[in-house]
Amino acid sequence: MNPLEKTRENMELKVAAIQLPHVNYDVTGNLQRAVAAVEQAASQGAQLVLLPEFFSCGYLFDPELWEMAEVLEDGPTLTAMMEVSRRCNVMIGFTILEAWIHNNHTDDNAKTTNLTTRKTEIETDFYNTFVLVEPSGTKQVCRKSEPAAFEAWVFRGDDSWSPILETSLGIHVGVNICYENMLVSQQQRLVGTNQSENNTTARIPFDLLLCPHSAPTTNVCRSFPQDKVDLFNAIVRETPQRMAQLFGVPVILSNKVGPLHSRNPWPWIMIPRHHTFRGWSSIWDCHHGETRLVAAASSATNPQHNNDAQDETEIVMATVHLDDNKKKSIAQVQQQLQELQQQSTRYLVTLPFPLPFVWTYLMEPMGRWSYARSHAKRRAAVLRAYQRGSQPSTYKPPPKKDGKVYNSKILLGMGVAALSGLLLYNQKNSKYD
Repeated sequence: MNPLEKTRENMELKVAAIQLPHVNYDVTGNLQRAVAAVEQAASQGAQLVLLPEFFSCGYLFDPELWEMAEVLEDGPTLTAMMEVSRRCNVMIGFTILEAWIHNNHTDDNAKTTNLTTRKTEIETDFYNTFVLVEPSGTKQVCRKSEPAAFEAWVFRGDDSWSPILETSLGIHVGVNICYENMLVSQQQRLVGTNQSENNTTARIPFDLLLCPHSAPTTNVCRSFPQDKVDLFNAIVRETPQRMAQLFGVPVILSNKVGPLHSRNPWPWIMIPRHHTFRGWSSIWDCHHGETRLVAAASSATNPQHNNDAQDETEIVMATVHLDDNKKKSIAQVQQQLQELQQQSTRYLVTLPFPLPFVWTYLMEPMGRWSYARSHAKRRAAVLRAYQRGSQPSTYKPPPKKDGKVYNSKILLGMGVAALSGLLLYNQKNSKYD
Protein backbone atom coordinates (compact mmCIF):
# COMPACT_ATOMS: atom_id res chain seq x y z
CA MET A 1 0.00 0.00 0.00
CA ASN A 2 1.25 3.48 -0.83
CA PRO A 3 2.32 5.24 2.40
CA LEU A 4 0.75 8.46 1.13
CA GLU A 5 -2.67 6.84 1.43
CA LYS A 6 -2.30 6.56 5.21
CA THR A 7 -2.51 9.27 7.81
CA ARG A 8 0.63 10.26 9.69
CA GLU A 9 -0.92 8.84 12.86
CA ASN A 10 -0.95 5.37 11.33
CA MET A 11 1.73 5.51 8.65
CA GLU A 12 3.85 2.42 8.03
CA LEU A 13 7.19 2.31 6.28
CA LYS A 14 9.22 -0.78 5.44
CA VAL A 15 12.90 -0.09 6.07
CA ALA A 16 16.17 -2.00 5.87
CA ALA A 17 19.56 -1.63 7.52
CA ILE A 18 22.29 -3.24 5.43
CA GLN A 19 25.29 -4.55 7.37
CA LEU A 20 28.31 -4.92 5.09
CA PRO A 21 31.79 -6.42 5.52
CA HIS A 22 34.51 -3.83 6.02
CA VAL A 23 37.03 -3.83 3.16
CA ASN A 24 39.64 -1.12 2.55
CA TYR A 25 41.15 -0.27 -0.87
CA ASP A 26 38.26 -1.86 -2.80
CA VAL A 27 35.76 0.80 -3.82
CA THR A 28 34.54 -1.23 -6.80
CA GLY A 29 33.96 -4.38 -4.75
CA ASN A 30 32.26 -2.44 -1.96
CA LEU A 31 29.88 -0.84 -4.45
CA GLN A 32 29.05 -4.21 -6.00
CA ARG A 33 28.26 -5.73 -2.62
CA ALA A 34 26.10 -2.76 -1.67
CA VAL A 35 24.15 -2.74 -4.93
CA ALA A 36 23.42 -6.48 -4.60
CA ALA A 37 22.19 -5.99 -1.01
CA VAL A 38 19.99 -3.01 -1.96
CA GLU A 39 18.47 -5.03 -4.80
CA GLN A 40 17.69 -7.88 -2.42
CA ALA A 41 16.15 -5.56 0.18
CA ALA A 42 14.04 -3.82 -2.46
CA SER A 43 12.83 -7.17 -3.80
CA GLN A 44 11.54 -7.93 -0.30
CA GLY A 45 9.56 -4.69 -0.19
CA ALA A 46 11.94 -2.20 1.44
CA GLN A 47 10.99 1.42 0.76
CA LEU A 48 14.02 2.96 2.48
CA VAL A 49 17.48 1.38 2.82
CA LEU A 50 20.35 2.59 5.02
CA LEU A 51 23.97 1.70 4.28
CA PRO A 52 26.90 2.04 6.75
CA GLU A 53 28.98 5.18 7.00
CA PHE A 54 31.84 5.17 4.45
CA PHE A 55 30.65 1.83 3.07
CA SER A 56 32.37 2.34 -0.28
CA CYS A 57 35.62 4.15 0.56
CA GLY A 58 36.52 2.08 3.63
CA TYR A 59 37.78 3.44 6.92
CA LEU A 60 41.30 4.41 7.97
CA PHE A 61 42.69 6.48 10.82
CA ASP A 62 44.90 8.67 8.64
CA PRO A 63 44.75 10.86 5.50
CA GLU A 64 45.56 7.89 3.26
CA LEU A 65 41.75 7.64 3.08
CA TRP A 66 41.81 10.75 0.86
CA GLU A 67 42.81 8.50 -2.03
CA MET A 68 39.33 6.90 -1.90
CA ALA A 69 37.46 10.23 -1.78
CA GLU A 70 35.10 11.32 -4.53
CA VAL A 71 33.20 14.29 -5.84
CA LEU A 72 29.56 14.31 -4.81
CA GLU A 73 27.93 15.27 -8.09
CA ASP A 74 29.40 12.61 -10.39
CA GLY A 75 31.32 10.30 -8.08
CA PRO A 76 31.04 6.51 -8.41
CA THR A 77 29.02 6.02 -5.21
CA LEU A 78 26.32 8.55 -6.00
CA THR A 79 26.17 7.31 -9.61
CA ALA A 80 25.70 3.69 -8.51
CA MET A 81 23.17 4.51 -5.78
CA MET A 82 21.09 6.78 -8.03
CA GLU A 83 20.90 4.04 -10.65
CA VAL A 84 19.84 1.27 -8.27
CA SER A 85 17.40 3.62 -6.51
CA ARG A 86 15.67 4.39 -9.80
CA ARG A 87 15.70 0.79 -11.00
CA CYS A 88 14.45 -0.73 -7.72
CA ASN A 89 12.15 2.14 -6.69
CA VAL A 90 13.73 2.54 -3.24
CA MET A 91 15.18 5.40 -1.20
CA ILE A 92 18.82 4.90 -0.14
CA GLY A 93 20.82 6.67 2.57
CA PHE A 94 24.64 6.52 2.65
CA THR A 95 27.75 8.62 3.28
CA ILE A 96 30.84 9.35 1.22
CA LEU A 97 34.19 11.02 1.83
CA GLU A 98 33.49 14.09 -0.28
CA ALA A 99 36.26 16.02 -2.03
CA TRP A 100 35.39 19.71 -2.26
CA ILE A 101 36.93 22.71 -4.01
CA HIS A 102 36.08 26.20 -2.72
CA ASN A 103 36.40 29.55 -4.50
CA ASN A 104 33.79 28.66 -7.13
CA HIS A 105 36.17 26.61 -9.27
CA THR A 106 34.15 24.40 -11.60
CA ASP A 107 34.55 20.68 -12.06
CA ASP A 108 35.98 21.23 -15.54
CA ASN A 109 38.61 23.59 -14.16
CA ALA A 110 39.60 21.03 -11.53
CA LYS A 111 39.86 18.20 -14.06
CA THR A 112 42.23 20.16 -16.29
CA THR A 113 44.31 21.77 -13.56
CA ASN A 114 47.97 20.86 -13.31
CA LEU A 115 48.54 19.62 -9.76
CA THR A 116 51.66 21.78 -9.43
CA THR A 117 50.05 25.09 -10.38
CA ARG A 118 47.57 27.55 -8.90
CA LYS A 119 48.57 26.48 -5.40
CA THR A 120 47.59 29.69 -3.69
CA GLU A 121 44.15 30.16 -5.23
CA ILE A 122 42.60 26.72 -4.76
CA GLU A 123 41.11 25.99 -1.33
CA THR A 124 40.09 22.39 -0.75
CA ASP A 125 38.45 20.26 1.93
CA PHE A 126 37.16 16.79 2.68
CA TYR A 127 33.77 16.21 4.29
CA ASN A 128 31.82 13.23 5.60
CA THR A 129 28.67 13.77 3.54
CA PHE A 130 25.36 11.96 3.98
CA VAL A 131 23.15 11.59 0.91
CA LEU A 132 19.55 10.41 0.67
CA VAL A 133 18.62 9.54 -2.93
CA GLU A 134 15.14 8.82 -4.28
CA PRO A 135 13.86 6.96 -7.37
CA SER A 136 12.89 10.28 -8.97
CA GLY A 137 16.57 11.25 -9.10
CA THR A 138 16.37 13.85 -6.33
CA LYS A 139 18.87 13.86 -3.49
CA GLN A 140 19.08 15.45 -0.06
CA VAL A 141 22.42 16.17 1.59
CA CYS A 142 23.88 16.98 5.00
CA ARG A 143 27.35 16.65 6.54
CA LYS A 144 28.83 15.25 9.73
CA SER A 145 29.11 18.13 12.16
CA GLU A 146 32.18 16.91 14.08
CA PRO A 147 34.88 14.35 13.30
CA ALA A 148 35.59 11.76 15.98
CA ALA A 149 39.10 11.27 17.35
CA PHE A 150 41.42 10.28 14.46
CA GLU A 151 38.81 11.41 11.94
CA ALA A 152 39.95 14.99 12.59
CA TRP A 153 43.07 14.18 10.53
CA VAL A 154 40.90 13.06 7.61
CA PHE A 155 37.95 15.43 7.16
CA ARG A 156 36.48 18.65 8.40
CA GLY A 157 33.24 18.99 10.37
CA ASP A 158 30.44 21.11 8.93
CA ASP A 159 27.39 22.05 11.02
CA SER A 160 25.99 24.55 8.51
CA TRP A 161 23.67 21.94 6.93
CA SER A 162 20.39 20.93 8.53
CA PRO A 163 20.45 17.31 9.78
CA ILE A 164 16.76 16.97 8.84
CA LEU A 165 15.90 15.95 5.27
CA GLU A 166 12.45 15.92 3.65
CA THR A 167 11.51 13.12 1.26
CA SER A 168 8.97 13.10 -1.56
CA LEU A 169 6.71 10.99 0.69
CA GLY A 170 6.41 13.93 3.06
CA ILE A 171 8.55 12.11 5.63
CA HIS A 172 11.14 14.16 7.51
CA VAL A 173 14.28 12.14 8.20
CA GLY A 174 16.75 13.02 10.95
CA VAL A 175 20.39 12.04 10.45
CA ASN A 176 22.98 11.22 13.12
CA ILE A 177 26.25 9.98 11.63
CA CYS A 178 27.99 7.59 14.04
CA TYR A 179 29.84 9.79 16.60
CA GLU A 180 27.08 12.40 16.43
CA ASN A 181 24.82 10.04 18.39
CA MET A 182 27.06 10.64 21.42
CA LEU A 183 27.04 14.45 21.24
CA VAL A 184 24.61 16.67 23.13
CA SER A 185 25.20 19.46 20.60
CA GLN A 186 24.01 17.30 17.70
CA GLN A 187 20.74 16.40 19.42
CA GLN A 188 20.19 20.11 20.07
CA ARG A 189 20.62 20.74 16.34
CA LEU A 190 17.99 18.09 15.60
CA VAL A 191 15.34 19.61 17.86
CA GLY A 192 16.35 23.26 17.55
CA THR A 193 15.52 23.71 13.88
CA ASN A 194 11.74 23.81 14.40
CA GLN A 195 10.09 27.21 14.26
CA SER A 196 7.67 26.23 17.02
CA GLU A 197 10.33 25.26 19.55
CA ASN A 198 9.02 27.80 22.06
CA ASN A 199 5.68 26.01 22.07
CA THR A 200 5.78 23.44 24.86
CA THR A 201 3.45 21.14 22.92
CA ALA A 202 5.41 21.22 19.64
CA ARG A 203 6.72 17.81 18.58
CA ILE A 204 10.20 17.10 17.31
CA PRO A 205 10.51 17.98 13.61
CA PHE A 206 11.39 14.57 12.11
CA ASP A 207 9.61 11.25 11.76
CA LEU A 208 12.45 8.73 11.96
CA LEU A 209 16.19 8.81 12.63
CA LEU A 210 18.89 7.29 10.43
CA CYS A 211 22.19 6.38 12.11
CA PRO A 212 24.83 5.24 9.59
CA HIS A 213 27.88 3.93 11.48
CA SER A 214 31.47 3.04 10.77
CA ALA A 215 32.13 2.23 14.41
CA PRO A 216 34.94 -0.20 15.21
CA THR A 217 35.75 -1.23 18.75
CA THR A 218 39.25 -1.73 20.12
CA ASN A 219 40.43 -5.26 20.59
CA VAL A 220 41.34 -6.16 24.17
CA CYS A 221 44.85 -5.01 25.03
CA ARG A 222 46.85 -3.68 27.98
CA SER A 223 45.72 -0.07 27.47
CA PHE A 224 42.09 -1.06 26.86
CA PRO A 225 41.15 -4.06 29.04
CA GLN A 226 38.06 -6.22 28.70
CA ASP A 227 35.82 -4.17 31.00
CA LYS A 228 36.40 -0.99 28.98
CA VAL A 229 35.91 -2.83 25.72
CA ASP A 230 32.61 -4.23 27.01
CA LEU A 231 31.44 -0.77 28.12
CA PHE A 232 32.24 0.82 24.77
CA ASN A 233 30.60 -2.08 22.92
CA ALA A 234 27.43 -1.59 24.96
CA ILE A 235 27.38 2.15 24.15
CA VAL A 236 27.47 1.47 20.39
CA ARG A 237 25.06 -1.45 20.55
CA GLU A 238 22.48 0.50 22.58
CA THR A 239 22.61 3.64 20.42
CA PRO A 240 19.34 3.08 18.51
CA GLN A 241 17.41 2.24 21.67
CA ARG A 242 18.80 5.34 23.41
CA MET A 243 17.87 7.58 20.46
CA ALA A 244 14.38 6.07 20.11
CA GLN A 245 13.70 6.70 23.79
CA LEU A 246 15.04 10.25 23.58
CA PHE A 247 13.00 11.32 20.55
CA GLY A 248 10.07 8.89 20.42
CA VAL A 249 10.62 7.96 16.75
CA PRO A 250 11.82 4.82 14.94
CA VAL A 251 15.61 4.52 14.64
CA ILE A 252 17.69 2.60 12.09
CA LEU A 253 21.37 1.80 12.74
CA SER A 254 23.60 0.30 10.05
CA ASN A 255 27.21 -0.67 10.82
CA LYS A 256 29.96 -2.84 9.34
CA VAL A 257 31.51 -6.16 10.33
CA GLY A 258 35.06 -7.48 10.11
CA PRO A 259 38.59 -6.55 11.18
CA LEU A 260 40.14 -3.11 10.83
CA HIS A 261 43.89 -2.61 10.65
CA SER A 262 45.08 0.96 10.29
CA ARG A 263 48.22 2.86 11.09
CA ASN A 264 47.84 5.97 13.24
CA PRO A 265 48.53 9.38 11.69
CA TRP A 266 51.04 10.02 14.47
CA PRO A 267 52.52 6.60 15.34
CA TRP A 268 53.73 7.68 18.77
CA ILE A 269 50.16 8.10 20.01
CA MET A 270 49.66 5.09 22.25
CA ILE A 271 46.39 3.89 20.70
CA PRO A 272 45.88 0.28 19.51
CA ARG A 273 45.93 -0.20 15.74
CA HIS A 274 43.82 -3.33 15.59
CA HIS A 275 40.06 -2.98 15.87
CA THR A 276 36.95 -4.90 14.89
CA PHE A 277 33.64 -3.82 13.38
CA ARG A 278 31.09 -5.86 15.30
CA GLY A 279 27.94 -4.91 13.43
CA TRP A 280 25.01 -4.47 15.81
CA SER A 281 22.81 -3.14 13.01
CA SER A 282 19.23 -2.91 14.26
CA ILE A 283 15.84 -1.24 13.89
CA TRP A 284 13.83 0.14 16.81
CA ASP A 285 10.21 1.20 16.59
CA CYS A 286 7.94 3.36 18.74
CA HIS A 287 4.43 1.94 18.63
CA HIS A 288 1.55 1.49 21.06
CA GLY A 289 3.35 3.63 23.62
CA GLU A 290 6.55 1.57 23.82
CA THR A 291 10.02 1.54 22.33
CA ARG A 292 10.97 -1.92 21.13
CA LEU A 293 13.49 -3.78 19.01
CA VAL A 294 11.78 -5.02 15.85
CA ALA A 295 14.74 -6.38 13.83
CA ALA A 296 18.46 -6.86 14.37
CA ALA A 297 21.57 -8.46 12.93
CA SER A 298 22.86 -11.58 14.68
CA SER A 299 25.58 -9.58 16.42
CA ALA A 300 22.97 -7.28 18.00
CA THR A 301 20.83 -10.06 19.46
CA ASN A 302 23.52 -12.48 20.62
CA PRO A 303 26.05 -11.02 23.11
CA GLN A 304 28.31 -14.03 22.58
CA HIS A 305 28.59 -12.93 18.96
CA ASN A 306 30.29 -9.66 19.93
CA ASN A 307 33.78 -11.08 19.88
CA ASP A 308 33.18 -13.23 16.81
CA ALA A 309 31.75 -10.85 14.23
CA GLN A 310 31.45 -12.54 10.86
CA ASP A 311 32.68 -10.97 7.65
CA GLU A 312 29.35 -11.24 5.85
CA THR A 313 26.45 -9.16 4.56
CA GLU A 314 23.22 -9.07 6.56
CA ILE A 315 19.98 -7.36 5.64
CA VAL A 316 17.91 -6.27 8.63
CA MET A 317 14.31 -5.43 7.68
CA ALA A 318 11.19 -4.32 9.52
CA THR A 319 8.04 -2.23 9.21
CA VAL A 320 8.12 0.86 11.43
CA HIS A 321 5.28 3.14 12.45
CA LEU A 322 5.41 6.90 11.96
CA ASP A 323 3.05 8.51 14.43
CA ASP A 324 3.12 12.20 15.29
CA ASN A 325 1.35 11.49 18.57
CA LYS A 326 4.18 9.24 19.79
CA LYS A 327 6.93 11.78 19.25
CA LYS A 328 8.47 13.52 22.22
CA SER A 329 7.89 17.23 22.51
CA ILE A 330 10.74 19.61 21.79
CA ALA A 331 10.50 20.90 25.37
CA GLN A 332 10.93 17.38 26.81
CA VAL A 333 14.05 16.68 24.77
CA GLN A 334 15.57 20.09 25.38
CA GLN A 335 15.11 19.71 29.11
CA GLN A 336 17.03 16.41 29.09
CA LEU A 337 19.81 17.94 27.01
CA GLN A 338 20.05 21.01 29.24
CA GLU A 339 20.43 18.80 32.29
CA LEU A 340 23.38 17.09 30.65
CA GLN A 341 24.94 20.44 29.77
CA GLN A 342 24.62 21.57 33.37
CA GLN A 343 26.75 18.57 34.28
CA SER A 344 29.49 20.04 32.03
CA THR A 345 29.48 17.13 29.64
CA ARG A 346 29.39 17.14 25.87
CA TYR A 347 28.39 13.47 25.70
CA LEU A 348 25.03 11.76 26.10
CA VAL A 349 26.73 8.70 27.56
CA THR A 350 29.52 7.94 30.02
CA LEU A 351 32.53 6.88 27.98
CA PRO A 352 35.24 4.68 29.50
CA PHE A 353 38.21 6.67 30.78
CA PRO A 354 40.41 8.06 29.24
CA LEU A 355 38.43 8.32 25.98
CA PRO A 356 36.64 11.63 26.79
CA PHE A 357 39.92 13.36 27.63
CA VAL A 358 41.92 11.77 24.81
CA TRP A 359 39.30 12.51 22.18
CA THR A 360 38.35 16.04 23.28
CA TYR A 361 41.64 17.52 24.43
CA LEU A 362 44.27 15.54 22.56
CA MET A 363 43.36 13.67 19.39
CA GLU A 364 40.72 15.99 17.94
CA PRO A 365 42.69 19.25 18.49
CA MET A 366 45.87 17.63 17.15
CA GLY A 367 43.94 16.29 14.16
CA ARG A 368 42.46 19.71 13.37
CA TRP A 369 45.90 21.26 13.66
CA SER A 370 47.43 18.72 11.28
CA TYR A 371 44.52 18.90 8.82
CA ALA A 372 44.64 22.70 8.67
CA ARG A 373 48.33 22.60 7.78
CA SER A 374 48.10 19.92 5.09
CA HIS A 375 47.21 22.36 2.30
CA ALA A 376 49.44 20.95 -0.43
CA LYS A 377 48.70 17.24 0.14
CA ARG A 378 44.99 17.89 0.64
CA ARG A 379 44.80 19.97 -2.54
CA ALA A 380 46.54 17.31 -4.61
CA ALA A 381 44.26 14.55 -3.27
CA VAL A 382 41.10 16.61 -3.94
CA LEU A 383 42.17 17.34 -7.50
CA ARG A 384 42.87 13.66 -8.10
CA ALA A 385 39.32 12.91 -6.94
CA TYR A 386 37.93 15.49 -9.38
CA GLN A 387 40.00 14.03 -12.20
CA ARG A 388 38.73 10.49 -11.47
CA GLY A 389 35.15 11.68 -11.83
CA SER A 390 32.79 8.71 -11.90
CA GLN A 391 35.63 6.17 -11.98
CA PRO A 392 36.17 4.33 -8.66
CA SER A 393 39.54 4.77 -7.00
CA THR A 394 41.99 1.95 -7.67
CA TYR A 395 44.49 3.10 -5.05
CA LYS A 396 46.50 0.40 -3.28
CA PRO A 397 48.71 1.03 -0.24
CA PRO A 398 52.49 0.99 -0.69
CA PRO A 399 54.40 -2.03 0.66
CA LYS A 400 54.93 -1.98 4.41
CA LYS A 401 58.37 -0.99 5.58
CA ASP A 402 60.19 -3.07 8.13
CA GLY A 403 61.28 -1.11 11.14
CA LYS A 404 61.14 -0.70 14.89
CA VAL A 405 59.88 2.08 17.11
CA TYR A 406 62.30 2.51 19.96
CA ASN A 407 61.32 3.42 23.50
CA SER A 408 63.06 6.79 23.26
CA LYS A 409 60.89 7.75 20.30
CA ILE A 410 57.76 6.63 22.10
CA LEU A 411 58.64 8.70 25.16
CA LEU A 412 59.48 11.74 23.05
CA GLY A 413 56.24 11.34 21.12
CA MET A 414 54.20 11.08 24.30
CA GLY A 415 55.81 14.26 25.60
CA VAL A 416 55.11 16.13 22.38
CA ALA A 417 51.54 14.84 22.31
CA ALA A 418 50.89 15.86 25.92
CA LEU A 419 52.36 19.33 25.34
CA SER A 420 50.31 19.78 22.18
CA GLY A 421 47.15 18.83 24.04
CA LEU A 422 47.81 21.41 26.74
CA LEU A 423 48.61 24.15 24.22
CA LEU A 424 45.47 23.41 22.23
CA TYR A 425 43.18 23.00 25.25
CA ASN A 426 41.65 26.46 24.89
CA GLN A 427 41.36 26.10 21.13
CA LYS A 428 39.36 22.87 21.05
CA ASN A 429 36.31 24.63 19.63
CA SER A 430 38.19 26.97 17.35
CA LYS A 431 37.55 27.19 13.62
CA TYR A 432 39.83 25.67 11.01
CA ASP A 433 42.48 27.84 9.51
